[in-house]
Amino acid sequence: MARLKESAGNAPTTAGGVNLGSTEAAKPASISTRIPTAPFVLTQHPQLGWYVFEGKIRPDLRRKALDPGTNGATLHSKAAALVAFREKGLSVLDNITAEYLVRSEVPGGAHHHFRWERLIPGTTASRPDLDGYGAWLDTLVARGHLRPPTPDALYGLLGKLQRENAKPEVIAVVEAALAEADVQALAVGDGVTL
Repeated sequence: MARLKESAGNAPTTAGGVNLGSTEAAKPASISTRIPTAPFVLTQHPQLGWYVFEGKIRPDLRRKALDPGTNGATLHSKAAALVAFREKGLSVLDNITAEYLVRSEVPGGAHHHFRWERLIPGTTASRPDLDGYGAWLDTLVARGHLRPPTPDALYGLLGKLQRENAKPEVIAVVEAALAEADVQALAVGDGVTL
C-alpha cells in the first residue's frame, strides 16, 4: 500500500507525488462518523423487562454503560457496576458480551454497539438486523441466561399494553402466553404433568 505524505498544499500525496485530493477525501470511507461510546453490558428486569417483538414475548434488554465513573465502574474494574446492577434486582448478561458487543473504530476513538447494528460508512446512520437480534433474544431463556417470564410479569405486560392501547394482535400474544401459563399452573397444582 502506498504511503501518504502531506504536500505543500496540504493535500495528501503518495510517495511518488501523486495528489490524492483534499485531506477529507483521504479518510477511509469504511469509517462511521458516530461518536465514541463506552462499552456496555445488557441488563433485564425479571418482572418488568418483557415486550412483544416480532410477534413473540421477548426480553426487553437495556444497555448499561461501563465508562469509568459511570454506574460505579472504575478505570481498572467494572465489578462494582455489575454488583450494583444485581443489587437493583437486574439480570446482567456480562458473561456473554462477545455475543452482542462490537467495537468499531470511529474518529476520536471507538463506538460500541450491538452485533446486529451495521454502521453505515461516512454517516451516523446504521441498519439493524431485526431477524438476527430476535433470534438471539429467543436463545437467552433457552440457554439459561435469563429466566422465563412469570405469570405476574405477563399480567404486568398485559396491563401496560392495554393502558398504551397496543394493537389487538400484540395483546393477543400476551393473552395466549397467560392462557398457557394458567394451563401449566393447573396441571402442576393437580399433580398432573403435561
